[in-house]
Amino acid sequence: MSKPDIRRPQEVDAAWLTRVLRAAADAPRSIVGKFPSPGEESRNTGKSLGNYWREVNFYKHLAATALISTPRCYFTDVDDETHEFVLMMEDLGPAEQGDQLKGVSIETAGIVTDEAAKLHASHWQDDAIDSYAWVSNTSGASKWITTH
Repeated sequence: MSKPDIRRPQEVDAAWLTRVLRAAADAPRSIVGKFPSPGEESRNTGKSLGNYWREVNFYKHLAATALISTPRCYFTDVDDETHEFVLMMEDLGPAEQGDQLKGVSIETAGIVTDEAAKLHASHWQDDAIDSYAWVSNTSGASKWITTH
């Protein structure tokens, strides 16, 4: 298997982005790129918890069938050895990214709770979920923990 062509923000160039968008066919006017945190502590937390790996796999395997709105994913991949990842997705502006360290208002917390319920309902009692090692609390998850 070839090593994924994952880039840090400063390494994204026109040729790489062109390949990503050509593979997606109908290129958008603007996109958003998500990369590992530049902060060492935050990045290490994301790596140790498998958060980067989980997010990439969510977009690869579950986003299309989730009962929530998700941005269209044009490209995503993760390097299993280094945990470097990239997620190139639809720009949902004027929507704004939340800040988990600052918290949210009661109104926003209610919206988030409703969306979380819809997300979980998307695959409720779907036996296939149990086979995904990257989904927490599944039989496959214990396999992932021992190998990562």
